[in-house]
Amino acid sequence: MHKLIHIDKQGNLRKDLPLSEISELIGIEGNLVWLDILHPTEDDYLMLQEEFGFHPLAIEDTRSEEQRPKLDDYKDYLFIISKYAFRNEDEIGATFLSIFVGPRYLVTVHQKRISAVENVIARWERYGEMRAEGVAYLLYALLDSILQGYFPLLDEIDDMMDDIEDRVLSGQGHDIMDDIFKTKKKMLVLRRTISPLRDVVMSLIRTEESFLSSKSRIYFSDVYDHIIHITDTLDLHRDLASGAMDAYLSTISNRLNDIMKVLTSMATILGALTLISSVYGMNFRYMPELRWHYGYFYLLGFMAVVAVVLAYYFRRKEWL
Repeated sequence: MHKLIHIDKQGNLRKDLPLSEISELIGIEGNLVWLDILHPTEDDYLMLQEEFGFHPLAIEDTRSEEQRPKLDDYKDYLFIISKYAFRNEDEIGATFLSIFVGPRYLVTVHQKRISAVENVIARWERYGEMRAEGVAYLLYALLDSILQGYFPLLDEIDDMMDDIEDRVLSGQGHDIMDDIFKTKKKMLVLRRTISPLRDVVMSLIRTEESFLSSKSRIYFSDVYDHIIHITDTLDLHRDLASGAMDAYLSTISNRLNDIMKVLTSMATILGALTLISSVYGMNFRYMPELRWHYGYFYLLGFMAVVAVVLAYYFRRKEWL
């Protein structure tokens, strides 16, 4: 699926153009072309190499889903690999977005639908001031839109952490550990997705490409600040998740200790009574107490007194 959008010198926009016009459009000074390719085919990769002259290594990286986010400078254009995080049912997934940036064009290639790309296309069509800023601002808008998609996911994780902390403090729920591990897994996916992008944006800030003016570096610095904010928030939530796990394990350990105290107290009381009863259960011939008329009742009373005294003692020790 292709979307070819063209902006001329006057800022007029044309969209859904045929791919056969690419060579002509990018050859005219002042033109700006955005080609978005969803679900690329072999013909698409061949077209990118022929029409734009992209390096075969860059094309090969575009095919792969295992690349780390990076920025490669090919002199005439920049090649960027970024990751886009999205919510996939109850999990958080990530997909790759390949970006080629040249003086008169921006090419995006992705295997899955990315709402950030669609949002920027819609804004580009709606707001004329975006068109006048050139390809540098378009790249900024795209990166910024990608980062904006992280904030709803951070809010979701924040709500999950609040719920986990409340349940840990109230001692409710037996599946807290599962929820903590699920939350930490989501944070790990986001952390692995956003962290490499920091180096990419820093490289954009430092690049000397003429089509990325000094003015655009201010925009990329704003993107960099967003990345730092997101990573710091993820680190904070990760620490909170570890703290909640430690607090929950401590609560379980304390509860187990209380249970062991009760069981130990009961075992001690029963052990004392068993000792007394076992003495008189021995089959010795000469045991004077066996001939007492009320010996049985005296023994039961003595055992009751022993049980009460021990129970009172353990109660004072707060074991019962």
